[in-house]
Amino acid sequence: MSVQVQMFVVLTIIKRKLMMKYQTSNIFHNDKLHTKEKILTDLDVITAEAINNILPQTNHQICVWHVYQDSVKQLSHVSVGFVSFVNDLRSCFFDHEEEYYVVNAWNALLDKYDLQQNEWLQQIYGSRD
Repeated sequence: MSVQVQMFVVLTIIKRKLMMKYQTSNIFHNDKLHTKEKILTDLDVITAEAINNILPQTNHQICVWHVYQDSVKQLSHVSVGFVSFVNDLRSCFFDHEEEYYVVNAWNALLDKYDLQQNEWLQQIYGSRD
């Protein structure tokens, strides 16, 4: 079974569960969910497309833990040269709650490891809420 088919099956199950949860309200129109449920996923494009197609009104957000794990993989070349990099990266993701501190920690990380021009990091940072 392809990944796309598996994702469709999973999202169809989620949709059915939501239909049962909201069976007394009229939140489905043309077989599309019209509510503001929230789904946290990884950065997978297929998942995002499936959620948009099957559950268009759902609030789809990317899980910070998944972004962190992807960042560790994408930036493994940096962690080889700098032992402290993974700890600094983790701190950016998990140790700050207020945006001001997150932005400062992020900029310090980019400066310390000379990552200002890293396109993948720019894309991730630009896509945050």
